[in-house]
Amino acid sequence: MLKKTLLTALFATIAVFGVAARSARAMTISPPDFNLTASPGDVIEDVLHVYNEDPYAITLKPSLLNFTFRPGDETTGSPEFYPAGESRNGHELAEWITLKDDAPFTISPGERVNIPFTLAIPLDAQPGGHFGAIHVGTLQEEQQLEGAKVGVLAATSALIFVRVNGETRDDLAIESFFSSSRYYARLPADFTIRVSNGGTTHLIPVGNIFITDAFGRQVASLEVNGDDKRRVLPGATRRFEKTWVKKNLPKSVPEYVQQWQNFAFGRYSAALVMNYGDSGEQKLLSATTTFWVVPWMVIASILVGLIVLALLLRLLLNRYERRVISRYESRKRQGTS
Repeated sequence: MLKKTLLTALFATIAVFGVAARSARAMTISPPDFNLTASPGDVIEDVLHVYNEDPYAITLKPSLLNFTFRPGDETTGSPEFYPAGESRNGHELAEWITLKDDAPFTISPGERVNIPFTLAIPLDAQPGGHFGAIHVGTLQEEQQLEGAKVGVLAATSALIFVRVNGETRDDLAIESFFSSSRYYARLPADFTIRVSNGGTTHLIPVGNIFITDAFGRQVASLEVNGDDKRRVLPGATRRFEKTWVKKNLPKSVPEYVQQWQNFAFGRYSAALVMNYGDSGEQKLLSATTTFWVVPWMVIASILVGLIVLALLLRLLLNRYERRVISRYESRKRQGTS
């Protein structure tokens, strides 16, 4: 009986993993996001490309969703999706999008399918940022989405960001900028930046952290959000993290070696400078923080070395003095004899 139960469990596990492996589709959408600027009354036509990288055909169906930031999530930026007909914050976009064909379609292995869509900005559209998505999923997923409130679908959804011209407000603020510790024994030194958006548009803050030593000399410059270009949605707060390090060493390396390889000493200042907005109307953000690096193992070894050197010099000096005195006394005795 036990043997039969174990075999049943084994086959059930294989079946589950087999279904899971097949459901993990290798599907690619391009582009992953659209970043558009328009005025009320504008009509924009574009195309979303879907690629099937699986060795078998899959049947998909496109649908429209709205999205916003996920409350409490400051790091991943994973969107929170909600139905096209639902209004939450006045930044909805899905109702302005029309798919040329929203019927299910089958895509063969290695095939590419285009999904044309039209974006029509209403004449009374509220200026500022509006956000929607074209989700491409299996029929089963689409049935599960009907009536659903939220979903994590970024992997198979093309995000559409639209800035509607008009009386908009671009307003970012640095909520906090700090290092993970006031005192370090060595690098790395970790920095956290929290930027909040109190405006009506989605914005991309970029900049640098300039690190200077106690003499005012710049010793490092760390780029912030330069590659990722992460957006901050209206009402959201995003967290950016940067690290100042000289050499990335394995944790197995002894602490003394770590301090030598990532040596720094004294009081340092970190100045954050970021900009955002249109190229013609760039706005600046700035903040500063300070921290100390005191490599106590290295300092202790240097002090011990200096003490040993001082004792050795003292010993040599005493021996030299005794030798000089001995020679003087010897000559004195020879002169008197």
